[in-house]
Amino acid sequence: MKPLSEIRVGTLLGPHDPFWVQVREAVYEAVRRKGMTLVPLELFESPQMLVTQDTAGIADELVAENLDVLVSQEIPFQVVQQMLDRGLPVIYFSESERRHPLFVSLQGLEQAAWMVGDCVAKALHGRGKALCVGGLLEPGEDKGISRIRGFVDSLRKYPDIAVMHYPAYWRYENALPLIESSLKGLDSPPDAIFGISDSLALAARDAAQKLGLLTPETVVFGINGDPLALAAISDGTMVATVETSAAVMANRAVDIALKAALGEPFPNVYHH
Repeated sequence: MKPLSEIRVGTLLGPHDPFWVQVREAVYEAVRRKGMTLVPLELFESPQMLVTQDTAGIADELVAENLDVLVSQEIPFQVVQQMLDRGLPVIYFSESERRHPLFVSLQGLEQAAWMVGDCVAKALHGRGKALCVGGLLEPGEDKGISRIRGFVDSLRKYPDIAVMHYPAYWRYENALPLIESSLKGLDSPPDAIFGISDSLALAARDAAQKLGLLTPETVVFGINGDPLALAAISDGTMVATVETSAAVMANRAVDIALKAALGEPFPNVYHH
């Protein structure tokens, strides 16, 4: 069996969102605590740049690192597939329907969005206009589909709540102008805003406020438990967020990464 100190764990976790900064640091700490060798990978400045690059070139860069396992949330699946074909286990921090004996992906965010839907229904007393923001536009694997589905499905039993969805990019600065443009089509303020991440919830809040579509009664919800979202809850501009613990998620992923690197049995999914 290979000594733990010789197990090389590649991590491609970009600092492009407050939540993912927390996840990245938690993964780094978990890898070090296990005694494995951390190999931080910063191939490009943004996920958008990553998905536009030649996948064979990215794969060659990763192979050159002589990794035993790869942990990532943003690497294109074409690259993931090449790594799997070469026998490298991949622990993926995004939800995916793809399956492979060496591939592990996240599950559970549909339930988080369902929880938000229940909270929205209670806040609106079963009547009003609810806006779901985010998803569908990114070129990567995770397009937020399960979160959108969970929110919409949870509100189906409330016929007096009208549900709208506005697609948006994940990052606040990219989402803000797009959400603002979409909101201009509303003839009245939404009663509830749900961002499928906290960054998107804050972007939708700020866009609505700029357009005069945010009232004192508007309830704003998100997912992740970002520091900025907690600050917004504290100052009263956001109602709640569903915490998806970065530390718990990182520890579970690193536990699986260790099993995969040692050739031990491991699950194909892990849950929030």
